[in-house]
Amino acid sequence: MAWEWRGGTTFYYHPRRVEGRVVKVFLGSGPPAQLAADLVAEARDRRADLAQARKAEQARLGELDGAVDRLDRACALMVEATLKAEGMGEERRRRRGTAATAGADPRAR
Repeated sequence: MAWEWRGGTTFYYHPRRVEGRVVKVFLGSGPPAQLAADLVAEARDRRADLAQARKAEQARLGELDGAVDRLDRACALMVEATLKAEGMGEERRRRRGTAATAGADPRAR
């Protein structure tokens, strides 16, 4: 946000991007310009606070994702151990899913 000196007086200009170019919008001098500058600064601070809150939320969710991943791996290991304990190792599970049994009637067993 820019306060610029012109002819011994300060004027407030607010830069905006229009079609890729920076265009300065004249907002005046004195108390009205100071109010505009304060409002722009307040909006900028609010955006910064939102960005910081978003980053904190993303970090919190990242930790939860890690916990869910660890839980998923533990469940997969438990399923694998249970299947092996019951005699259904990987070779047996693969054999049951082959093309020879793909079209078979499941009630025929």
